[in-house]
Amino acid sequence: MLDLCAGRNVAADIQVVDVTAEPAAAEAGNVVGIPTVVREQPRPRRRVIGALDDTRRVAEALGLDDRPRDMDGADGQSQTNAGVADERA
Repeated sequence: MLDLCAGRNVAADIQVVDVTAEPAAAEAGNVVGIPTVVREQPRPRRRVIGALDDTRRVAEALGLDDRPRDMDGADGQSQTNAGVADERA
């Protein structure tokens, strides 16, 4: 996850939770699938659930990347099954 912050001038407090060892922490964080990455601040909270191998797409989904998204995959990157949730509450 440090790769997501490198070169983006982002300070991060990263917590890794093993859902099998700490199920209460996973429940408290509303983890519904694994792997999950959650950006708590700035609001709104954002989370990416699923494949995390394409760091560019994950950074975009978390709002860490200001480059425009290539929605059709024409850049040669494989499409992943990562999902993003934008929690505006």
